Amino acid sequence: MSRRPNRCSKALAGPTSGSGIREKNGKKLSFKLTYPTGTSTTDQVVAYYQEAWKAVGVDMQPNGVEFPALVEAITSTFDFEVALLGFNWDATGNQGAMFNCDQYKVGFNFAKYCNAKVDELNKGAKKELDQEKRKQLLVQSMNIVNNEQPVSITLFVNDRTGYSKRMQNYTATGAGNINSFLPYVWVKS
Repeated sequence: MSRRPNRCSKALAGPTSGSGIREKNGKKLSFKLTYPTGTSTTDQVVAYYQEAWKAVGVDMQPNGVEFPALVEAITSTFDFEVALLGFNWDATGNQGAMFNCDQYKVGFNFAKYCNAKVDELNKGAKKELDQEKRKQLLVQSMNIVNNEQPVSITLFVNDRTGYSKRMQNYTATGAGNINSFLPYVWVKS
């Protein structure tokens, strides 16, 4: 897979303006971060990102939009510079839903990232019954993704799913999403 040249590293070499924002050929280093509104956690993360980028001389401009508008921007109109998304992995730890070649047509691979070795490792991990061997396959896969950097994963959260024993037909998953089980879950009275 060919990599795009790293434009940021060249731009960061430029001097800062009076406002502390780096410039090159009179153009300030700036980008707009489009993100989904509606959660205080996301608002806090975006505020932190803005401060962190400014600390290194980059003007990051927050652009909060409703989630349907964000989905349209990243899948249809491509009217964004940088987008912030949240994603829940399943309990297997396999991140193929976002990084396998076939997922940019039907899945969450919005960056259209494709690496045959990543696909091979993720496929092997799905078939491997030995937990330690499966873990090593997934680590190898994600090391390739992290080195090629198709997207930046900035935050992993450890969630714990709590539910009442009165819930019937519910199986906790790594995603912790009850909606995927509806209408097959009910509460025993």
